[in-house]
Amino acid sequence: MSEPMRALAARHGCRELDDDGERRELADILSFPVSPESHEQLVVQPGWSKERYEAWLGDAIARLVLGRQSASSTPPTAAQPR
Repeated sequence: MSEPMRALAARHGCRELDDDGERRELADILSFPVSPESHEQLVVQPGWSKERYEAWLGDAIARLVLGRQSASSTPPTAAQPR
Protein backbone atom coordinates (compact mmCIF):
# COMPACT_ATOMS: atom_id res chain seq x y z
CA MET A 1 0.00 0.00 0.00
CA SER A 2 1.37 3.42 -0.90
CA GLU A 3 2.13 5.98 1.80
CA PRO A 4 -0.77 8.30 0.78
CA MET A 5 -3.16 5.32 0.93
CA ARG A 6 -1.80 4.34 4.37
CA ALA A 7 -2.40 7.90 5.58
CA LEU A 8 -5.93 7.93 4.18
CA ALA A 9 -6.68 4.54 5.74
CA ALA A 10 -5.31 5.66 9.11
CA ARG A 11 -7.38 8.84 8.99
CA HIS A 12 -10.52 6.74 8.53
CA GLY A 13 -9.62 4.16 11.14
CA CYS A 14 -8.72 1.42 8.67
CA ARG A 15 -5.93 -1.08 8.87
CA GLU A 16 -3.92 -2.76 6.17
CA LEU A 17 -5.27 -6.10 5.01
CA ASP A 18 -3.27 -8.92 6.54
CA ASP A 19 -3.37 -11.55 3.85
CA ASP A 20 -4.45 -12.46 0.35
CA GLY A 21 -7.69 -13.97 1.71
CA GLU A 22 -8.73 -10.59 3.14
CA ARG A 23 -7.79 -8.86 -0.11
CA ARG A 24 -9.87 -11.33 -2.14
CA GLU A 25 -12.81 -10.92 0.23
CA LEU A 26 -12.64 -7.14 -0.08
CA ALA A 27 -12.51 -7.45 -3.87
CA ASP A 28 -15.58 -9.73 -3.74
CA ILE A 29 -17.44 -7.28 -1.50
CA LEU A 30 -16.72 -4.33 -3.78
CA SER A 31 -17.31 -6.14 -7.06
CA PHE A 32 -20.96 -5.11 -7.42
CA PRO A 33 -20.99 -1.53 -6.12
CA VAL A 34 -18.16 -0.51 -8.44
CA SER A 35 -19.32 -2.58 -11.41
CA PRO A 36 -20.69 -1.27 -14.70
CA GLU A 37 -23.83 -3.26 -13.91
CA SER A 38 -24.56 -1.24 -10.77
CA HIS A 39 -24.19 1.95 -12.79
CA GLU A 40 -26.54 0.54 -15.41
CA GLN A 41 -29.12 -0.52 -12.81
CA LEU A 42 -29.06 2.74 -10.88
CA VAL A 43 -28.20 5.47 -13.38
CA VAL A 44 -29.02 4.34 -16.89
CA GLN A 45 -32.27 2.44 -16.26
CA PRO A 46 -34.03 4.43 -13.50
CA GLY A 47 -32.27 7.71 -14.21
CA TRP A 48 -30.35 8.52 -11.02
CA SER A 49 -28.14 11.59 -11.42
CA LYS A 50 -24.37 11.23 -11.44
CA GLU A 51 -24.27 13.04 -8.09
CA ARG A 52 -26.83 10.72 -6.51
CA TYR A 53 -24.99 7.64 -7.77
CA GLU A 54 -21.63 8.93 -6.53
CA ALA A 55 -23.12 9.72 -3.10
CA TRP A 56 -24.66 6.24 -2.93
CA LEU A 57 -21.42 4.61 -4.03
CA GLY A 58 -19.33 6.47 -1.44
CA ASP A 59 -21.84 5.64 1.27
CA ALA A 60 -22.06 1.98 0.20
CA ILE A 61 -18.28 1.60 0.23
CA ALA A 62 -18.02 3.26 3.64
CA ARG A 63 -20.66 0.90 5.06
CA LEU A 64 -19.27 -2.22 3.39
CA VAL A 65 -15.58 -1.63 3.98
CA LEU A 66 -15.42 0.59 7.03
CA GLY A 67 -18.54 -0.70 8.76
CA ARG A 68 -19.89 2.82 9.12
CA GLN A 69 -23.49 3.81 9.31
CA SER A 70 -25.02 5.62 6.39
CA ALA A 71 -24.62 9.39 6.31
CA SER A 72 -28.39 9.54 6.08
CA SER A 73 -30.44 7.17 8.15
CA THR A 74 -32.86 6.51 5.33
CA PRO A 75 -32.08 5.02 1.93
CA PRO A 76 -32.82 7.01 -1.24
CA THR A 77 -36.42 6.77 -2.33
CA ALA A 78 -38.29 7.46 -5.52
CA ALA A 79 -39.55 10.68 -3.93
CA GLN A 80 -36.05 12.11 -3.68
CA PRO A 81 -34.85 14.19 -6.62
CA ARG A 82 -32.71 12.49 -9.17
